[in-house]
Amino acid sequence: MESYLALKNALISDIENCQRHISAFRTKARKYYFDVLLILYKCPRCQGRFILDDDAKAKCPCGNEFDPTIEFQISDCCAAKLLRKRLHYVCSKCHKIMPSIFLFDERLFDRDYFLDKMRQLRESRRWERFEKAQMLLIGRSNNLILTNEVELDAIPNLFNDLNQLLGFSLGQETYDHEDRSQSFDQYRDHILGLLTDEILFSAISPIESENRADRVYRFITLIFMEHEREVNLFPYGNDILVKKNETVRKRQRIYRKTENYL
Repeated sequence: MESYLALKNALISDIENCQRHISAFRTKARKYYFDVLLILYKCPRCQGRFILDDDAKAKCPCGNEFDPTIEFQISDCCAAKLLRKRLHYVCSKCHKIMPSIFLFDERLFDRDYFLDKMRQLRESRRWERFEKAQMLLIGRSNNLILTNEVELDAIPNLFNDLNQLLGFSLGQETYDHEDRSQSFDQYRDHILGLLTDEILFSAISPIESENRADRVYRFITLIFMEHEREVNLFPYGNDILVKKNETVRKRQRIYRKTENYL
């Protein structure tokens, strides 16, 4: 096993040395190629020597910058000027792909084109997020402002519907909602005290002596809490899953961190 690892490490080391030699040779070959090539061409403005940058653009000390492929090279097929495309050059007449003699790797990268495409993509995604936000705002209900205590008797058949939802029959219990001793705020505080992350509706302990009335007011309180975005309600078989809103959890974590800091 040790001999195998030693052989493997030696092989990797030899490969890395070979890659370094190839890279060094490539750099020298590229420099020699352009040193010979650029002797044949001069700046069209001042007739001086110019150099090539990494994007194969010519730069002259006189300040002139140009594409030497377009300026000097002609196509083999039609003896015409070349046109620059996104990834290669083509003949301006027949549009046949022509390798540039000023590209050592014969690969062209249009930096401005791809920068523009990335900018368009970012703007498209930003606009898409804005449209989604507008759709959510349009579908959002207005704030519910209660000026008077809710009159449950004003809603026809509300108690019958709640009985069916909560699984009560009409003969089980009777209760007059006007006799209740607890307020919505007490129910809300009671629910929030039990709710850490999520809880089933059936697991919320009662605070009323009348079981049916307590379930009714627990349910109604949860409806108002969901409207205020304090909780989220989800069907869970014959039960209801109550989950604390993520915004509320984050606010509580920030509050606890602030308390610890103080």
